Amino acid sequence: MVSYFLGMTLCKLFASRLLNTPWLLHLDAFRSSLSAVILGLSRPDLVGENNGGLWYAFESKGRSSTPSSADKAKAKLQAQRLVSIGGNPCSLHVGSFAFFNADLLEFYWRDPEPDGLEPIELPRPGVEWRGYYEPALSLASTSEDGPLRSDRERADVAVKIHPKIRHLLDKALWLHAREAAKELQDEFKSGGYQPDGLRVVAGDSWSKSFDLPEQR
Repeated sequence: MVSYFLGMTLCKLFASRLLNTPWLLHLDAFRSSLSAVILGLSRPDLVGENNGGLWYAFESKGRSSTPSSADKAKAKLQAQRLVSIGGNPCSLHVGSFAFFNADLLEFYWRDPEPDGLEPIELPRPGVEWRGYYEPALSLASTSEDGPLRSDRERADVAVKIHPKIRHLLDKALWLHAREAAKELQDEFKSGGYQPDGLRVVAGDSWSKSFDLPEQR
């Protein structure tokens, strides 16, 4: 699970920084639009729209060791299945890996050449943006004595949401918040927020060396 979440996290980071694609959605958000057969078949993990309106598909994998050529080929095939979103063709189909090479965390990604596969076509996301923003909203809304208090203290992070989209998220206007954030990215960045309007503040423990607890 650690490798899986590292793969997802680094894929999102690279997509945001290098492809101007700060928003990614997992294909599970489209359960109401895709059949269980398609969701159960080999498919990409994530889909995202860049700031210029181009759509990208990502297969994100995590490994504890260097991926093989067969692993990379499988990731490429999975990414290629997503062909369109809301009638707009996918511009990139990226297979990616986060993996450890000895003690070094590395990241690999590639946009493969198209190949003949059963295509997946998605509708343009609307309410599905709930899957992107709701986890952050839950953490940002947790009271000091709420059920997530111990988890938040253990993680030692604080999640903040820019006020210009927070009121929209509180009303469950997921698409409106996402569209508003697209127009406010410069303002978000100048205020210390990410382009999606979120801000994760790490506590003091993140700057300290990790020590394993003593065995008793």
